[in-house]
Amino acid sequence: LSVATFQRNVTWQNEISLWEDVAKKAPNKISGYNNTGEAYLSKNLPDEAIEYFHAALRLKPDFAGAYNNLGNAYALKGLTDIAIEYFQTALSLKPDMARAHYNLGNVYASIGQADRAINHFQLALQLEPNSEATHNNLGNFYLSTNFIDEAIEHFQIVLRLNPDLAHAHYNLGNAYLYKGLPDKAIEHFRIALNLKPDSFEVHNNLGTVYESLGLLDEAAKEYQRALMLKPDNDAAKINLNRLLQKTE
Repeated sequence: LSVATFQRNVTWQNEISLWEDVAKKAPNKISGYNNTGEAYLSKNLPDEAIEYFHAALRLKPDFAGAYNNLGNAYALKGLTDIAIEYFQTALSLKPDMARAHYNLGNVYASIGQADRAINHFQLALQLEPNSEATHNNLGNFYLSTNFIDEAIEHFQIVLRLNPDLAHAHYNLGNAYLYKGLPDKAIEHFRIALNLKPDSFEVHNNLGTVYESLGLLDEAAKEYQRALMLKPDNDAAKINLNRLLQKTE
């Protein structure tokens, strides 16, 4: 193994190091800066990411992708007003950028601006109608605002696109639970657990469904499984203690 090869292996041991190395060796190319920023963002390091996105914009001031990434970075920092400005700038440069519409939908949803959130999710779906993430997040937003049938519709679309998404079965199970259809909720919670057996949330919610139906033994098993996954979770402890009091 040559010294140069060893150094490359050390340099490329993680994504951040790889793209930082690209940026240093090709300082006039935006990809190195933008991709380094994305790597930092994926590690929940928005401040470092912001520096690299700005570096990309110094090379190409009309690069819509960097503005979209800056929006994501500021959204991660909780600075939604700044995030919205950057997403809007991205769309002014590239109106057909589905990701920017999707991101705007998420930000508007997080601050309770329902009409704007739905509008941007729908614009994103016009551009990318088979986006699992957009259908899923729009479904979650509808669920949070008590539009249960609309939520179910979008979760069902997600599962037609990808039947093996555990979180989509979980979300659909919650929607059916809110609609007052516990049998359907149980069906999708069980499918979710077949796909991802170590899901605390699914075990805990399945326990609440069983408890509501008077199936206390099954409920206890699910609460206990949830606590095995998260022994310090207060909600699961409360659920199990309440159940044990019922059976005393």
